[in-house]
Amino acid sequence: VLIFSLIYSSNFSKGIEEIRKILPLILLPFVFFFCYKNQIKKKIPVILNAFVFANLIYIIYLYNFIVLKLSPYKEFGFRNEIYPVKFVKSFFIPFNKILLKAIHVQYQPPSLMFHKAYMSISVLLIFLFLVVLIHWFSMPNIFVLGLMSVLFVFKFLNKKIIFIGALVVSGILLISSPFIKSRLDSNSIFNVNYNQVTQFIKNTFSDSDKDLSGRAAINKCSVKLVKDSPLLGYGLGAANDVLLDCYEDSNFTSELKGKLNSHNNYFHLYLSGGILALLAFIYLIINGISVSKNSFLYLSFLVVIVVNMGFENILYRSHGILFFSIFNTMLYFFVKEENQNNYKWN
Repeated sequence: VLIFSLIYSSNFSKGIEEIRKILPLILLPFVFFFCYKNQIKKKIPVILNAFVFANLIYIIYLYNFIVLKLSPYKEFGFRNEIYPVKFVKSFFIPFNKILLKAIHVQYQPPSLMFHKAYMSISVLLIFLFLVVLIHWFSMPNIFVLGLMSVLFVFKFLNKKIIFIGALVVSGILLISSPFIKSRLDSNSIFNVNYNQVTQFIKNTFSDSDKDLSGRAAINKCSVKLVKDSPLLGYGLGAANDVLLDCYEDSNFTSELKGKLNSHNNYFHLYLSGGILALLAFIYLIINGISVSKNSFLYLSFLVVIVVNMGFENILYRSHGILFFSIFNTMLYFFVKEENQNNYKWN
């Protein structure tokens, strides 16, 4: 569908560049299909263990950067400590504060290193790194963590409904207690993120363009553009161009200056290839969910992707494309074959 949309795209060369970028989405399933039984299947445990190890190295490298490059600054308050103490204390500094300082330091790290969404989608699948995930406080992935925790309880514990009901009631009572409420009110990290989310939802559904900024402004333009071309979209390569035009018309100056994309992969698919492109992807996800009925890992992976695509163009950046292409294809074939074997065995 996206390739077909090049016919009516106003930016054909950018569309070709995007096709080149998403080639793994097309090619890797064929590679896995032809190599799976002979080459890949027996190496899946090795691949998954390597993934866990790679994330561990990544986390160590990240916090080592924080200690070596950021700890000398006064505002972090631990520049005179020894290295191990600095490393531990770095987990108690609000990560948004670290991000702001990291932008300005000399020898900046690669941009992905401090992109919370892309960092979190990998780490979220490994419960060993739960402390790190909570420190980063990527709101979509904190939501996914809570959702998957409930699904895990529902799937594996007996007396599920009673347990979950008691859990929900206990959670409501706990949060409404004066002690917990006062702790939440005084927690700057929680309040900043909570206010961002509520403001985002309020502004997105507002009828006025006044004082809109950030994702709310982006969504406002995305919805307007979808309404203007609901069937075919604007063609691959032109989605960002029409967004920039909308920013200019709506006087969203900071979004125009930053040349921000849709920050929502569903909108990006719709703006690129229209309703057919979006429905094709939804079918792919539903098919994956139907296959994942006996695999909590694969289901968790799909939930991570589905939620994060509502806040980032996961399949627009090369790291998101490779992450999705490799793990979705590998887990799909593995889980599907396991389901068939179980069916035959039964």
